[in-house]
Amino acid sequence: MEQISNIAGGDTTKETMASLGLICEKDIHEQRLKIDSFIASPFRRSMNSLVERAQATAQSQGKIQNSHSTTQFRMTQIVNFTLFYGLGSVSLKLGF
Repeated sequence: MEQISNIAGGDTTKETMASLGLICEKDIHEQRLKIDSFIASPFRRSMNSLVERAQATAQSQGKIQNSHSTTQFRMTQIVNFTLFYGLGSVSLKLGF
């Protein structure tokens, strides 16, 4: 092997190997970046989807709470109306 390196100019083999090593390291780095972005992209979409679902759920819960409060208020009005106008027997039959 030493004879071949001497004929080819000595250090050129080392320089070639070093430059090939740098090229491989650069390629490995680029491939890692591609893999990272490939993995991160679905994760990011998944997280965005979860945030959207959580926001929609919070809005729905607010609407349900508002509807519940309105229903309770209306039921109280019905009971008061039936008691005020002497329809207490009707309210008892309805379960109020």
